[in-house]
Amino acid sequence: MTQSNHSYQHEISAPISVLVAEPLEMIASGMSAMLMQNPDFEVKGRTQTESETLQSLVQERSDLLLLGPNMSGRRQSHSNHNQHLAQKVKLVAPATKIVATSAAPAREYIEDESPSAIDGAVWIRASEEDFFDALYKAFEDQGYLTPRLARDLVYSEHGRTAGLLSKRELDVLQGIAFGYTNKQIGENLHLSMRTVETHRASIMGKLGLHDRAQLVHYALQIGLLKEPDPHWQEES
Repeated sequence: MTQSNHSYQHEISAPISVLVAEPLEMIASGMSAMLMQNPDFEVKGRTQTESETLQSLVQERSDLLLLGPNMSGRRQSHSNHNQHLAQKVKLVAPATKIVATSAAPAREYIEDESPSAIDGAVWIRASEEDFFDALYKAFEDQGYLTPRLARDLVYSEHGRTAGLLSKRELDVLQGIAFGYTNKQIGENLHLSMRTVETHRASIMGKLGLHDRAQLVHYALQIGLLKEPDPHWQEES
């Protein structure tokens, strides 16, 4: 593994090549500069339009395509354009993983994204750690949504929109994933046990899950185990 000033622990045999697609020079330069600070990555090039992006990938393969937040322009919704472009990319460069960035943690952005086209999504104002996590996990074919995006939208096992969990339901799900009992969750969130049980049943119904193991796996997938909320900082 290459060594860097960052604390990322990933086995990378060769630098991960990245094509940055973003029409605004300032944003493209910023993303490129961040990538170049990590020796696990190399910027293969930069493009500003859909046609340039597809042509570049045809001419020279890149491991990752990083879609900037302004690639959609004003012609159509951000999510629809990125999905459309991602599908074209998979036709000409099926091995290239795609990570899309969002300028705002809006539900619309990822609501229509299919995991078969978009391999990862990152909020443009996410931390550096989350930014690189999205790239590493997409490259490793794990798929990734930064916690801020993940908390806005939940997916079923097949990647379809399964329903939006409320903030309180996300809190309860996080407590379940951390191994707390219904009583402990209620004490931490100042809820009755019956209310916790109601939230738990609602969560399982919305997500189509049937037991605690599936809930924990799902919470892990959407990043709820990465950054504990203040509720779980204290021992119950």
